[in-house]
Amino acid sequence: MLRKLKEKDARELIISILSKSIAPLTTRVVEEMVQGEGKQCPDSAVRFLAKMRYKGLIKGKLSREHKGWIWWVEKKGEK
Repeated sequence: MLRKLKEKDARELIISILSKSIAPLTTRVVEEMVQGEGKQCPDSAVRFLAKMRYKGLIKGKLSREHKGWIWWVEKKGEK
């Protein structure tokens, strides 16, 4: 059974996952990685990621190539 995370814990986990990735990740991959930890976001994954993007915590854009949203964390020195 998946443990629903509090918002702060979910933000920290997602930022950690995206920070370790060398390329942007799709919503599905982020969700699978969170669930692989035995956890789940407080909202649906796409809604939670969109909230984080709106708050400026992560970056995201619609990708035709991936047929959905991709997400990443801006590394220091990147724009």
